[in-house]
Amino acid sequence: MSIIHRRIQIALSFIKEYPGDIPFSIYIKKIFKQNKNWGSKDRKFYREISYLYWKTAHQIDDLNDSNTIDFLINKLEDPEELKTSPYEKFNLELSAGIDNTILKEWFLPQAPTFLYHLNSIGEIKNGERTDIDNCIAFKADTNLETYIESGAGIIQDWSSTASIKFLLEKMQPNSIWETCAGAGGKSILLSYLLNNKKHIASDIRKSIINNLKNRFALLDIPHPETQIIDLSKADSISKIPATEIVIADMPCSGSGTWRRTPERLSFSNKSEILNYSVRQLRYLQNIANNHSHSFIYYMTCSIFRAENEDVVDKFLNTNSNYSVEWQNHFHTSHFGGSDFIYGCLIKRVD
Repeated sequence: MSIIHRRIQIALSFIKEYPGDIPFSIYIKKIFKQNKNWGSKDRKFYREISYLYWKTAHQIDDLNDSNTIDFLINKLEDPEELKTSPYEKFNLELSAGIDNTILKEWFLPQAPTFLYHLNSIGEIKNGERTDIDNCIAFKADTNLETYIESGAGIIQDWSSTASIKFLLEKMQPNSIWETCAGAGGKSILLSYLLNNKKHIASDIRKSIINNLKNRFALLDIPHPETQIIDLSKADSISKIPATEIVIADMPCSGSGTWRRTPERLSFSNKSEILNYSVRQLRYLQNIANNHSHSFIYYMTCSIFRAENEDVVDKFLNTNSNYSVEWQNHFHTSHFGGSDFIYGCLIKRVD
């Protein structure tokens, strides 16, 4: 048995034990802690072969160990593009402008990391300036801690940045409520671009909001007003004061980001995706029922029509006092390629 054969066998042993309840990136760090004798080259190999497995498993005809090992060895020697899109298994319609040919070419290469710089960072080493001001593309394994820890910038995907900049090019809202603020990347970008206009950021858990506040503190900038809001509960939403626009970044399958987390393909199914669409429609309706806004910017990082256009269409069918101003899918194939973000601006017309 060759050394590489043995190492792939070891990788498959811990891949099989992966429960899917936490990101694989966190799981593999735990594996590394359990195997302290593995050096940096070992860790690099096991990480790369694991992600190669997650990205190509759908093309392995028989997932027995011997066949999988041979398949992965061949992929290492000849990293040809995928023969089929891994998204075909869901048998779901894709959003307008996206097809499985695009996804097949996009999915296999390693995703870059995009840095949005908030302050001058001087000479840029190992990075590529993009067509968005302040947005720089780096190879995925580039160490950007110096930029982050110094407050010079934030990790923010090209598409996420483009979705906000496009909105602000179309309108300059005086006040916003940002739902599902999450890690706070969009919150920071909005605060930076809106110049301290009224900004409310909310999420469902206090721990998420605390993390957001910590990120703002790291950058030494004031954080927006924050609230704990459960979008499934109308009485919770009623606490939000009137704002001109609601930026409704919805919980979703995340399928437009799965190139970064390819393990999700093996742990997601059609039923789960359709369940997301039901929740999204309910959340959107609850937001609309609040009547304290003029616009809703509906957003997901999904590629599936069921979570995007279909949700908006169903909402409009029962809410004649709303209309679509525009909708767009934000993605670039340049600079190593970005995630996919869907954005739709909905206007209240009554």
